[in-house]
Amino acid sequence: AAGDLKGEDPFAGVNLEAGDGVILFEGDTFGYDLEVNGRFTPVVNNRITWPLGIPFKLRARKAGAEDFVYEGKVVAADAPLVIMLSFPPIRPKGYLTVSTPIEMRVRVFEGENLVLESKTPLAGTELPAGTYRLVLENPFLGAPSEETVRVEAGKRTDVNHRAP
Repeated sequence: AAGDLKGEDPFAGVNLEAGDGVILFEGDTFGYDLEVNGRFTPVVNNRITWPLGIPFKLRARKAGAEDFVYEGKVVAADAPLVIMLSFPPIRPKGYLTVSTPIEMRVRVFEGENLVLESKTPLAGTELPAGTYRLVLENPFLGAPSEETVRVEAGKRTDVNHRAP
């Protein structure tokens, strides 16, 4: 969330009320829609105003790309918060089903990132294509077991796990 304003006045065309600051967007700034705290927010000259010290969650959407999500707050009226927008292409999706003889807790990781946490049976859950690590835990024994699974674009992947 840092950037170079390249000599541009970040407050040009912005009427700041007392207690407000500026959020300035740089990077991939063509053709996106912005929601702040779940509400559509119009962007003028790649800037919006926001109350100082109030946390926000923004979601920028662009056709053909994954959403860009950012959480933060504006801390100073005289220094804009600069957010560099980048929209990675949408990953193709596949479907994952996990079955077990008894109900188990299942956590799905991509690398070290937790993607999904649920209980079995997990039926036809849509996930981006890729390799995932499943951690299944028996609620009675508490002994987790792990499995690696590959979800392929446009295909269904079924995992039939035997409880320990």
